[in-house]
Amino acid sequence: MIISFNDDSFSRHKISHREALEVIRNPSTKSFSLQDSKEGNDCEMYVGFTDSGCLLEIGVEYLDDSDHCFHGQVVSPKFRKLFEEDLWES
Repeated sequence: MIISFNDDSFSRHKISHREALEVIRNPSTKSFSLQDSKEGNDCEMYVGFTDSGCLLEIGVEYLDDSDHCFHGQVVSPKFRKLFEEDLWES
């Protein structure tokens, strides 16, 4: 799995590549399907904690030969709610 990043989004929201990978690799992270990209690729939003305890949302588009992190920020109210609801259901 090759991962690329939208550095504009990550720097605007002050999220590092390392933090994004921590969230994606964390076994307690939840993922939520998103609408397909304009190119028709599957997309998901990962919501989970970094090693330092920050709750983030990381958007990933699955390309043919790699995964692209197109979005990263501190969790929004919408995805915080979905994350918390999923925890209660688990």
